Amino acid sequence: MSYEYELQSEGPRHVARYAHRGHPVDVVTGWDVRSDKWLLHIYIDGEKLDGVGGVADTMDEAFQYGIRAAIDHINRNDMHG
Repeated sequence: MSYEYELQSEGPRHVARYAHRGHPVDVVTGWDVRSDKWLLHIYIDGEKLDGVGGVADTMDEAFQYGIRAAIDHINRNDMHG
């Protein structure tokens, strides 16, 4: 699955912006030297999605995982159905 996103560097973080069903989604990632992985957090409508996040091997993988998780969350919760 392919996504369009805007990549912005904000200090040591990278942000992919996406919108699904009218909800802005931000996937924030940064490389962690200790784990040699990309850590990620997901925000929907500016609110952090608790209990969802994780690690990925590449920045793109982190963005793809985060966007998929946000889409699933929005669809599952029928936000602005």
